[in-house]
Amino acid sequence: MPNLSIRIPSDREPLVRLDQSTGEMVITRSWYLFLYWVFQRVGGATGDPIDTSAELIAAVEGLQSAPVLVEPDVVQQLQTELNETRERLAELTKVVQGISSGTML
Repeated sequence: MPNLSIRIPSDREPLVRLDQSTGEMVITRSWYLFLYWVFQRVGGATGDPIDTSAELIAAVEGLQSAPVLVEPDVVQQLQTELNETRERLAELTKVVQGISSGTML
């Protein structure tokens, strides 16, 4: 594979632009080159498959052990939403059980 040394385009560089001659949206050259580099880096059209299940397991374990940084207030909000969802599920379960038993129509 050729050594394609390229940097990610600036966040000020638009991904697409309007082609004045055709009126169509087209990808900008810098983003095209970057995406082409990524495509080549991952093996092109055929890709670079993981050869063994041991490599696949190691890759998955690496992802699982990667630290995830979450703000404490986000965790609290998710916990609150989870608790509310559990309460609502319990209520719906009772309704379904009542309908199934014929005590609630």
